[in-house]
Amino acid sequence: MNRRLDAFEDELECGAVAKHDRTKRQAAADHSLSAALKLYLALHDKGTQAVFIRDATLPIKAVIETIGDLPLQAYTRAHART
Repeated sequence: MNRRLDAFEDELECGAVAKHDRTKRQAAADHSLSAALKLYLALHDKGTQAVFIRDATLPIKAVIETIGDLPLQAYTRAHART
């Protein structure tokens, strides 16, 4: 499906629109759970404290080990039930 969409976008007369859309989709795909954790720790006031890092990382690590490090939009209710 993504290949067909990319091919369609490449055929558009305005190549900048197609490039922008692909870049936007790629950026969305890069928003994994681990990336969200890194951002959270970087932005939080206590993000450099060892105990805070451990407490924030432990549940995220469990999710990643159980389900995988998916893009945030890919997680479903069924994943939460596992």
